[in-house]
Amino acid sequence: MTIYLTGDTHGLDDIGKLQEPAWELRDWRPTADDYLIVVGDVGCVYHTKSYELPDLDPRDRAVADELTAQPWTVLFVDGNHDNCDALADMDEEEWHGGLVHRVDARLIHLTRGQVFDIDGVRVFTMGGAHSPDWMDRVEGESWWATEMPDEDERDAARANLAAAGGAVDVVVTHTCPTELLGEALDGEQAARPDEQTDFLQELYDERLSGFDHWFFGHFHRDLFSIGDGRFTCLQESLVELDPDTFEPMETE
Repeated sequence: MTIYLTGDTHGLDDIGKLQEPAWELRDWRPTADDYLIVVGDVGCVYHTKSYELPDLDPRDRAVADELTAQPWTVLFVDGNHDNCDALADMDEEEWHGGLVHRVDARLIHLTRGQVFDIDGVRVFTMGGAHSPDWMDRVEGESWWATEMPDEDERDAARANLAAAGGAVDVVVTHTCPTELLGEALDGEQAARPDEQTDFLQELYDERLSGFDHWFFGHFHRDLFSIGDGRFTCLQESLVELDPDTFEPMETE
């Protein structure tokens, strides 16, 4: 089993990094036992309205088909440009110790505040982020207030981390803890503290007694070994998770 990770795909806009030419460059051949984790802003549930479920809007169906064109299973956390209202209205099921929404057989939304055991790799997930351009978007069409986790979701994250003893191998979020905003991400439009970055800072400072690596997206940049050296921001890069250190092995 191999776990790969990549940054925001934005529907079909940035899907090319997952298609066959990208694999040929690396001589990778994913199998049905492998997983790809997208760190938010996937766009496979964007146009779909809750009343259309369980079917997907044809535009979202095209994205889902491209995401699963390889044999892997695609896992993702939600970002600020995913329809979090529709995702929340999907049927919930337990998968590898946490709660998920199954968009398709091999396309799975990892819900907020969960700890998963994926074939021995403990993964904590916390989607959600603030849209800096929310005033230019249309609520219910291109922006959803539920992009930001509520207190119930934060409490679930705290409780699930406590149940895991505060220790996981990998953290996957869409945005990052507040302290990183003024370090590697200074000057970015989205690099402004908010409730979600402060909550992730709380998890980093107080709730996570141990983790090996933290992956996030949102800022449309590729940055490796930032913060205390255990943080990676992904956008164009497609990385393979080192099974021993849980750090990214591929940085192109």
